[in-house]
Amino acid sequence: VWTNLHTLGLSGNSIGDEGAAALSQNTVWTNLHTLGLSGNSIGDEGAAALSQNKVWTNLHTLHLLRNSIGDEGAAALSQNKVWTFLSTLDLSFNKITHKGAEALSQNKIWSALRDLDLNHNYIGSKGIKALSKSQNSENLTALSLEDNQIGNDGLEEIAQNNSWPNLQEINLNKNELTSEALYVLPKNEPWKHLCKLSLSNNSIDAEGARYLALSKHWIHLMSLDLSYNLIQDKGVKALAESSTFSKLKSLNLKSNQISYVGANYLSQNASWTQLRTLILSWNNISSKGAVLIISNTKTWSNLLDLYLFNVGIDLQQKEKFLEEIETKYLHISAKKYGEKYLMAEMPDTILEMDCVKSSCIEEDNNDSLIITGYIPESVVRVFDLKRKPLRIALN
Repeated sequence: VWTNLHTLGLSGNSIGDEGAAALSQNTVWTNLHTLGLSGNSIGDEGAAALSQNKVWTNLHTLHLLRNSIGDEGAAALSQNKVWTFLSTLDLSFNKITHKGAEALSQNKIWSALRDLDLNHNYIGSKGIKALSKSQNSENLTALSLEDNQIGNDGLEEIAQNNSWPNLQEINLNKNELTSEALYVLPKNEPWKHLCKLSLSNNSIDAEGARYLALSKHWIHLMSLDLSYNLIQDKGVKALAESSTFSKLKSLNLKSNQISYVGANYLSQNASWTQLRTLILSWNNISSKGAVLIISNTKTWSNLLDLYLFNVGIDLQQKEKFLEEIETKYLHISAKKYGEKYLMAEMPDTILEMDCVKSSCIEEDNNDSLIITGYIPESVVRVFDLKRKPLRIALN
């Protein structure tokens, strides 16, 4: 039955160990490519049963997140002998400690593995040390380690890694990291292809941001997430003045104790010409800082999304802020695109909405500037401008 089955998704059920064992006995799904078993109360016994399957020789993707797999289950999975094409393995939200990570690091046949997700486990610095020294992970391109109690010791192990030469993305969110350990991370030379770095929800201050800014190797970085840290204005200054991240497309600085001063530093940035998304929500930059941010159209001509929720713009300031934004932005645009676009000084449309506008309004192939706010009621302002559309979300 179903001899040509390519994808099987059973996530969010309650098949448990017994169900996993029953699936593993299948002998006809030789073309199975993707297997989704997330959220199924599968424990070590179920994982061990799955690992014994000898038929799924074409398995590329295995999702086992949100189960109850511990070290024994991880060790059993690592003993599988036939999943030679496995490229994506998701074991996030399980119960794996450093012992399970050590077992996974010793697997010899998953040389095709490109995406390993271990978010929300308990692997700690010992587990990281084992993974970083794995000799069969040279094709790894994405590694997710969020909320694993890695700490500074684990980060130092990662910084010394030389077995992930093709790594493009690494998630280190919520791992009790401080700036002290960040001194060594940017010095990593093998990660020449790194394009996405996530360090949200740690204890990184201005000094840590400065260490990142000094990196000379991560010239391909396109996404940097430093949200929920403590980089403050000095950290913003270091990042904004760095010329290393010239390919940056997304920067998340949400909740970092940044003031108007930091916004001013950002407004003077001259190297992020490809920036598309900037998140500054939950920083007290005020309307003055927000206006400065929007003024950097010379460098940020590709900016599409600007998030300014809870940045110190009170209800009395909101309308004035919107007027300032309209005047300054349109003035700059008129200078850039010529007198014939001065007709765009008045909104084409004003709409009231209950939530933030999530997409641009494009009619008759006209590009639009959209300014969105939703407290006390939403206002979407649309302008006909001959440039890329810009969405500004504020409260």
